[in-house]
Amino acid sequence: MSEKINKQIEDIEDSIDDGYEYDREDIVSKIEQYIEYDVGFDNLKENILRDVAGQNGVSINELQGKSDSTGSAGLVDVGDIEEADQFVTLEVKVTDEWDNENDSISQTGLVADNTSKIKFTSWAKSEVPLLNEGDSYRLENVVTDEYNGWMNIKLNSATEVTLLDEDESVDVSEPSGENESLSGLVVDITDDCGLIERCSEDNCSRLLDGGECSEHGDVDGEFDLRIKAVVDNGKDVKTVLINRDLAEELTGTTLSEAQEMAQAELDRTVVRNEFKTEIMLKYVDVDYYEYKGSTIADDVQFSNKGE
Repeated sequence: MSEKINKQIEDIEDSIDDGYEYDREDIVSKIEQYIEYDVGFDNLKENILRDVAGQNGVSINELQGKSDSTGSAGLVDVGDIEEADQFVTLEVKVTDEWDNENDSISQTGLVADNTSKIKFTSWAKSEVPLLNEGDSYRLENVVTDEYNGWMNIKLNSATEVTLLDEDESVDVSEPSGENESLSGLVVDITDDCGLIERCSEDNCSRLLDGGECSEHGDVDGEFDLRIKAVVDNGKDVKTVLINRDLAEELTGTTLSEAQEMAQAELDRTVVRNEFKTEIMLKYVDVDYYEYKGSTIADDVQFSNKGE
């Protein structure tokens, strides 16, 4: 092992407060991978510390023995959570509990209030009480997290769980289901689309970065298709997320065909380039809904406008 890697390991280990567990071999593997991709050490260190913090069910500050807050974090609405690595307090109802086969996670699912829903994860090491689906709770000092633009929360060793009485039960407002419409010109598609890989763990569809899920680590990926199309209607510009089924219909390229294209060229970007050729500078009619700041297509068709 090189002297450079040894120094980086020592730096990272010195940053982890006593009492927290980590896999030294996993850290070495990540350092070697980040060096291969020419990632700067500051970013490398932050990413590794974030992974170790998640495995221990704490924030990065807690992992390093720093104070995140004094007293209990303030009560906020789920819909107002916009920043990661913050301590917040929520009053929510458990709407979904998901099956979980990851030994490091004791529970995962969805909680909600009348502003939005959010995924929660309880780490086994934190020994947080299990939440019952359908019950309402006050969750003090949960840590916010973000992945690929989606917020979630972690129940950690500092979290206090209080079951709310029936008369304090949280009212969860269901979405109206009413879609909005948009007609415009596709002026661009973003880089993070085409043939992608998602985490194969149950109830996790996070995009993989270098073969790794930010929550489950090194996993077998599952291929998927998506398009993030930038649509200009002459007044506003929206980035519309088009998931697999609609992407296949719009481009005429199936998932299996996209995999064959990428395999033939040994390059996944060929799929994005193909999608760009198919839809760029064409008019589309989109039915969509908004979810936590994202515009998600429910239906999309090429328009006759401009012909």
